[in-house]
Amino acid sequence: MDKDGDFELTGSYHERTQRVQLTRRYTHTTEPSQEGVGIPYDYDGLWDGAMVSGRWHMRTYPLMGGSFEMWPSREEDQQELRIELKEDTLVHS
Repeated sequence: MDKDGDFELTGSYHERTQRVQLTRRYTHTTEPSQEGVGIPYDYDGLWDGAMVSGRWHMRTYPLMGGSFEMWPSREEDQQELRIELKEDTLVHS
């Protein structure tokens, strides 16, 4: 889940190093123009047993990014695992 819209995640987890590498692409956004749909955002972080934290950036603008925290949220009435994102945006000039 994300306040900016619906998205798909692809990526990998390296058990030995606990490193997580993800790419997120929005399929629908809260932006009326839908301008962000399809743009890849790359995430590189570490799993600590409870959550993943690290850095994210837009693939097309690598200097635009920031820190993130991501954790699983299980609801008793759902069998799906949902991911909640908390991002702090940082833009480098």
